Amino acid sequence: MGVIAALAVPILTPLLPAWHLARTVHDQTEVVLDTSSASMKPADTSVATSLQRSDNRLAAGRVLLIIWLSGSSIAGILLIGGGFGLTRFAFRGKPVTSERWLTVASQVSLSLGLRRPVRLLRQSHLSMLETWGIFRGRILIPHDAESWCEERMRIVLSHEIAHIKRFDWFVQIVAEIARAVYWFNPLFWIACKHLRRESEHACDDAVLNLGIDGQTYAVHLLELARSLRNSDRAWPPVLAMAQPPNLERRFIAMLNPSLNHRPTTPVTLVIIAIAAICLTLPLAAVQLQQGASPAIQSVSVTKSPAVEPKAAVTARQEPLGAVSGTVFDSSGAVIPGADVTLSNLEAKTRQSVSSNDTGTFEFSKLGPGRYVFEVNLSGFTRFRSRLFELHGNQRFQQNVTLNIGNLEERVTVVVSGTRKAAAVNTGVPRRIRVGGNVQAANLVYQVKPIYPQSARDAGVEGTVRLHGTIGADGSMLALQVLNEGQVDFELANAARGAVSQWRYRPTLLNGVPVEVLTTIEVEFKLSQQP
Repeated sequence: MGVIAALAVPILTPLLPAWHLARTVHDQTEVVLDTSSASMKPADTSVATSLQRSDNRLAAGRVLLIIWLSGSSIAGILLIGGGFGLTRFAFRGKPVTSERWLTVASQVSLSLGLRRPVRLLRQSHLSMLETWGIFRGRILIPHDAESWCEERMRIVLSHEIAHIKRFDWFVQIVAEIARAVYWFNPLFWIACKHLRRESEHACDDAVLNLGIDGQTYAVHLLELARSLRNSDRAWPPVLAMAQPPNLERRFIAMLNPSLNHRPTTPVTLVIIAIAAICLTLPLAAVQLQQGASPAIQSVSVTKSPAVEPKAAVTARQEPLGAVSGTVFDSSGAVIPGADVTLSNLEAKTRQSVSSNDTGTFEFSKLGPGRYVFEVNLSGFTRFRSRLFELHGNQRFQQNVTLNIGNLEERVTVVVSGTRKAAAVNTGVPRRIRVGGNVQAANLVYQVKPIYPQSARDAGVEGTVRLHGTIGADGSMLALQVLNEGQVDFELANAARGAVSQWRYRPTLLNGVPVEVLTTIEVEFKLSQQP
């Protein structure tokens, strides 16, 4: 699916509506030169420089196009040459008329559910075992195959007919075409290699699913690799069963009974196809454009009878954009003093301002580009805006609501021998006053966790991470163990049972109690006995 999607992208690009990631920005420049008949000063060199850069880009584009065409042509010629070789094999090969081979081929096709016709070919002077074809599969068997036992015939035909049923040859050709188009990308070379390898593994699984023993299959495959002429090469236009570079991995797979040899389910194939379509269509619609570059709107040269030469250059720049907004807390009150940072992802620049007394912020005189901004303030969670793009004099405005940051507590329970567990609270709540008058929660009642006796006897230690919500009434709500399954079950229950009884003076926002998230760590630790 990935290879097919890669080939579909350049085909779908002109058919889909364009989705521009960057907009070309042209500076509207008008150059007026007034010269006298007696003398003329040199004109502004910016125009010539712009034209020179444009010519350089065109020349570089032509060079890259020639290099790409050369590489693709070489790969295409090799692929076409292989196709002519297959045509030669098909014309020179003689159809197999042996009743033994035809009967086994019919039985194997029926077992695999293949309804397409399969043609068996054999050449009198070649010892090759290869498969190709789409709607009418062809299998080239060695000239001495008549002497094979029925077990080897069944194994070989099961493997090769599985290739035909799976359209492996067609998929491999599509991969070779994609590699010819994207020959400069090493990922396609790797994909073609692994695609061929995985197709062999899949056909091995098909053979094993027909009830053939893995050890018997491995013995026949090894003997074929030693005797066949094509066992030392991998020719792209055909599928060869016995290739030494991949035999060791195949032996390990077919002799391992714990591996899953079942084929891919139709539901999985549908999910993969939908995922590929959802990824391919946006990629095909995206069209990159060049960045900001000057464009000459008009150039006029007039001759004046004045004695003194006169050169006047006027430039009109596109209006600049702006970004603004207001920072609020969760109660709707404005927050002054929040740090706002604006980043231009194309120019890689950053600007920072603080919200004023009314909670507003503004960035002005911004050029076209893609931007994102962040709002940070101690005691509140960080806010990050979505990616947005400015064009010309466009203004982007977004108000921000900052949520109160999480509280964190840490309790350590240390015991030695049979001594009762002791709890130490290292978290020190502190008051934070920012913007809308925020007062942090304070722990007023704490139940100390007790080290479970069974865990102490077994020498079990661990840290339990809890996540919950401090309610508006100061009680602990929705308490959960974050690392459940990674820490002892009894330690987790002891920590959760104790912390669920804690009580807080609730967080106040503008004098009104609000809920706030909290993270608590309870460490159970055994001290070293003397």
